[in-house]
Amino acid sequence: MAGTGHFDAVAGQSITQVGAVGYLDLGQFLGRFGLRATWLEANKRLKFESAWTQIEFEVDSREILYNDRRVFLGDGILLRDAKVLVGRWDAQNLLAPLLNPA
Repeated sequence: MAGTGHFDAVAGQSITQVGAVGYLDLGQFLGRFGLRATWLEANKRLKFESAWTQIEFEVDSREILYNDRRVFLGDGILLRDAKVLVGRWDAQNLLAPLLNPA
């Protein structure tokens, strides 16, 4: 809604449907917040960071480390066609508010 201060972090991203869950490309999503990716363990553990934020993800896991704090996603991180995917709900309602506080 225009004028409400709502930030749609998902706008413009394509959705990959896996079962009942819509997923987004994690790198593309976090890139919008200025975070850069580094593989810690090829195709398994991935870290995104900026000057003030560090988030670690593990493929096939719901647990992430956000600035060294354990946080649990609703849906696990997936690896499909060489892309790391995050659930749309988790991106919009968990990660975006952490990265873009009001």
